Amino acid sequence: MTYALRLVSHLLIMVALLGCSLAALAEGVSPSKNPDEKTISLIMSDAGFNAELVPLIKAEVEKQGFVLRWVVINDIIQPNKLVDDLQAEANSFQHEPYFDQFVHDHGLHNIVRGFYTTFTPSGLYSRKYKSLADLPDGATIGIPVDPANNGRALFMLRDKGLLQLRPGVPVTHASTRDITANHRRFKFREVDQLMLLRTLDDVDVGFLFAGNAVLAGINPRKDALALEDVADSPYKGVVAVHRSVLGTARLEALRRAYHSEAVRAYFKKRYGDAIIFLDYLNQSAGSPSPAAAVASTPPTPRQKTWADRLAVLRAAGPEFLKATGETLFMLVVTIPLAVLLGAPLGTVLFLTRPGSFVHAPRLYVALNTVVNFVRSFPFLILLIAMIPITKLIVGSALGTLGAVVPMVVNSIPYFARFVEQNLLEVNRGVVEAAESMGATRAQIIWKVLYAEARSGLAGSVTILTVSFLSYSTVAGLVGGGGIGDFAIRYGYYRYQTEIMVVTIAIIIVFVQLLQFGGNALVRKLDKRI
Repeated sequence: MTYALRLVSHLLIMVALLGCSLAALAEGVSPSKNPDEKTISLIMSDAGFNAELVPLIKAEVEKQGFVLRWVVINDIIQPNKLVDDLQAEANSFQHEPYFDQFVHDHGLHNIVRGFYTTFTPSGLYSRKYKSLADLPDGATIGIPVDPANNGRALFMLRDKGLLQLRPGVPVTHASTRDITANHRRFKFREVDQLMLLRTLDDVDVGFLFAGNAVLAGINPRKDALALEDVADSPYKGVVAVHRSVLGTARLEALRRAYHSEAVRAYFKKRYGDAIIFLDYLNQSAGSPSPAAAVASTPPTPRQKTWADRLAVLRAAGPEFLKATGETLFMLVVTIPLAVLLGAPLGTVLFLTRPGSFVHAPRLYVALNTVVNFVRSFPFLILLIAMIPITKLIVGSALGTLGAVVPMVVNSIPYFARFVEQNLLEVNRGVVEAAESMGATRAQIIWKVLYAEARSGLAGSVTILTVSFLSYSTVAGLVGGGGIGDFAIRYGYYRYQTEIMVVTIAIIIVFVQLLQFGGNALVRKLDKRI
């Protein structure tokens, strides 16, 4: 059960990160700690967070006699709920269609649009083709996985005549399952929006935000195969606030900060004219905007019936089977390679450690350092850092293969350390007895050390498999898929709780079967039982 709980915690990683953020809120941005009306608390999502920009906004707010307290969370679902509950007074991370749809879907009553911020046009870019007309049939298209922009990319492709979508689907609910016609057989790689630029070389055309394109030396107005226009695009950035902040000097100070000369100069220097300021659209911050009036009386979301939930699960069936296959593929490749390569490495570590069979202190220090170095990387960071190496090995950093390479690299030292510890637990007397009988070094390794440690090694393989089942959840960052990523994308991001519940239940059963089988093998191999 311990392993199942560990896996569930990985599947709900964003919720866990939210917990850390709430702790930060309690310390730094909780409204209850700032009753003097001189402080405004702001939540930002890491998807739109700019570490250089926020201090500028903070400084501009302070010039007007107020204090800005802010926190960044790794999530796009919780910020609106937190503001609605007055855990914070404002958030800044979203465009208006996502805000309006989220308020509608969740029946939020206290959050309203405070003011418009900027418009960042998105576009379609390619390192290989000069126009959309040049795209071959079967081309691979990179699009963001988050619901705020997944449909945005699909709508752009639809508007350019490249595919057809189910009529009436809201842009923030649209996904690849809503494609009704794809005559040119385009393939889609859905990755984290922060990875779109890094993986542009791995697709035929990719969806990018203008700011990211500029940072890569791409001129959106000249190089985009298609580009949004502020005049007819609804994707305008907003700061959403608790309605109690409307009409206050604090909100006005925050609005002025966002549109101050210092902030404009920063954007101009960093992005040129790619980012468009929207202050001309703002009414006085003291009166609710039309969008705020709509948000003030949201309809109560219709409660799902069991028939609705079953329909969702049936529709998700093919994708769930595909995701299950992706997870099994990752494990079938990763675990055998971890054992095949990690076991010799762990054995060498055991043999060369001080006081062991082989006196090679330099080799031990070198191998020990490498093992500790790789194990010190959080898997998410390792996956990103290895993108160039992954491309060299398998030809692409995207997809399931793109996730397998860093998983294997991470698993080898992980299992090597298990092997070293299991061999250390072998009774030294048994080894000495074998030596006294004239056994060779190879015989001692194969017939004594491995034989005595076999039950422990079997248990280590079980732990490795369960652990890397949870690691596979991160594969969605590079479009690797898997059942964990599937649960987050649809169960959490798109509020389909039935998918989250069923997926987690199936994973728990799978983990229990793995652990039961592993324990049975350990008991069979353990000579002490």
